[in-house]
Amino acid sequence: MAAILVLVVLGVVAIGRSSGSRAPPSTAAPTTAVTVVATTPATVATTALPAGPQVSDIGQSLLPGPTGTELVVHTTDALYRIELDRGRVVRTPVPVIGSGAPTFVVLGSNATLLRPLDFVTGYLVPDDGPARPLTGRLADGTFGACPGPMPDELWLSAGSGGQAPLEVVRLDGSATGVSVPLHDAYPFGCDGAGGVLVTANIGTRTAALASTRGLTPITSGTLLAAGARAWLVRECVPTCSQVRIDRLTGARRTVPGDVAGPQGPARPTGVSVGLVTPDGAEAAVVVGSARLVVVDLASGASQPAGTVTDYPGVIAWSANSRFLFAVDDTGRLTVFDAVAGRPVAFPLTLDHVEALAVRPAP
Repeated sequence: MAAILVLVVLGVVAIGRSSGSRAPPSTAAPTTAVTVVATTPATVATTALPAGPQVSDIGQSLLPGPTGTELVVHTTDALYRIELDRGRVVRTPVPVIGSGAPTFVVLGSNATLLRPLDFVTGYLVPDDGPARPLTGRLADGTFGACPGPMPDELWLSAGSGGQAPLEVVRLDGSATGVSVPLHDAYPFGCDGAGGVLVTANIGTRTAALASTRGLTPITSGTLLAAGARAWLVRECVPTCSQVRIDRLTGARRTVPGDVAGPQGPARPTGVSVGLVTPDGAEAAVVVGSARLVVVDLASGASQPAGTVTDYPGVIAWSANSRFLFAVDDTGRLTVFDAVAGRPVAFPLTLDHVEALAVRPAP
């Protein structure tokens, strides 16, 4: 049984595995004492399943404004569900996933799936119970995992090869019978609306969306950011420009500027595509080696938002499109306020973050 360390602090709450972590200065830190339960690195159980959820009520908003969001953060040895507006933190210990590959986070209505990018054991973490190993189809090796077209569903590759068909599987591991052949296409990310992003040769189109309707071309250029409302692409026919594509109507609008520039995005065919806000007004784009930039999709104005680590699932927008959550290149959670145009202090210090996701606050 892993030993438990209880931290009682005043003001800033540290939640992390790193014993030398420093919490950033906070303008919105809690003003009352808070008890947080955490495991130390030396006592993490890697074979036996750990205990169930541990709850801390901070009692006030964790950010300088409402979000309507529950932030879910997977660290090396735990899963945190953080109700940002209420100030409630639920920490569920999770066995260390013994993989050097990324771990994908998929949120269900009352559980979170952690699926590594290989044959290493993943876990299902119920909101009200301890983590348990994945079973059925979920236990097989896969390219990763993306939220599916319906609640409590997800996309998985039907085999270990990148060109294997995609299939829709339920969180309980059962198959839905829905699958999409990829042929010459390879998955590389999630689209933010229940589909999978793939590289494909469909005419001159090189980026496409895999959904229950099959493969739909997106652009012949580079996909910079994806979201439920819009795509942001960079196309060079004949000159290079940024284009916002409305996902509902297909309408195309040139966005002034060229945030990616000749250096291109950090991972043009990789796992970390940028993310358009839920309202479709802005996009977080990864450029250069690891720079995170927020772009206004009307004016083209951009502002630096820090750095980001080279993994999938490391950026997420709040439900109201104001706050951008990211895992920086040191593995720490950071928050950028797009309205104020600056980073904001977050009163919970989370280190060794593997991935994060968001869902509407309960």
